[in-house]
Amino acid sequence: MKNFRGIYLYSQPENFERISEKLWEFELEGITEEENRLIIYLSEDSFLSTEEISSFLMQSGFDISGIEEFTPEIKNWNEEWEQNLRIMKIGKKIVVRPSNKPYEADLDEIVVIIDPKMSFGTGEHQTTRLVMEILENTLVTGKKVLDYGSGTAILAITAVKLGAGDVIALDNDEWCLLNGNENVELNDVKDKIEVKLGSLADLGPDKFDLILANINRHILIENAEMMMQQIQPGGTVILSGILKDDVKDILEVFSRYSNFSSTRFDKDEWSALKLENTRIYS
Repeated sequence: MKNFRGIYLYSQPENFERISEKLWEFELEGITEEENRLIIYLSEDSFLSTEEISSFLMQSGFDISGIEEFTPEIKNWNEEWEQNLRIMKIGKKIVVRPSNKPYEADLDEIVVIIDPKMSFGTGEHQTTRLVMEILENTLVTGKKVLDYGSGTAILAITAVKLGAGDVIALDNDEWCLLNGNENVELNDVKDKIEVKLGSLADLGPDKFDLILANINRHILIENAEMMMQQIQPGGTVILSGILKDDVKDILEVFSRYSNFSSTRFDKDEWSALKLENTRIYS
């Protein structure tokens, strides 16, 4: 069983989303939010200190009222998700359920079975729901799709169930490789989805009709050029994990590498962008 270091970080709750986004510039295992604090999880062999985190955030303009390290309780994470996950209806016809909760689907419904374990992507978060709702209203039949930062592979699986052709689910986390493959098996779509461990550079000359990227702001910005190089001319890129205040910056960066029409979708403080008819600048 993998062990973790834990850090409690105290600040004003209204800053939590922005702080969390900034923290992902470090190599973290996870972040959760409570009423008055964030809980940061690090691998047990991480050398990142509370002093480094506090200094980094204060230099970035955040008011940190307290930070302390603790030893997380070793839990049976399978039991945790079994107790807390629920069946969710997303959009008009997508249903997400854990494997331990049966569901009798209507004829027009698409059921996606997800057991997340230690990976991100259950359909609970606004960023994931935004992409799934956009996918439901996007022509994906027969399309070659990349799910970049795939986590549980929920978006890759949804794309296939909506008619996509070959799909690659790509993540740089070994947990996601294992969990993604488990969920692909649960949904009986292993003939359509290849779950891969690595980065965009590892894909070589592959090009895609549709790219999905539900990841944080700095990774979107760092990989904008490569993403746009890997989309087919006239293809579609769906970006999520974006706070509303960052939409302008994201569009500015992506427009350096491609010409496209963009549509914005909002849910609470989060936004997603659909970039269509992309044309790479020569």
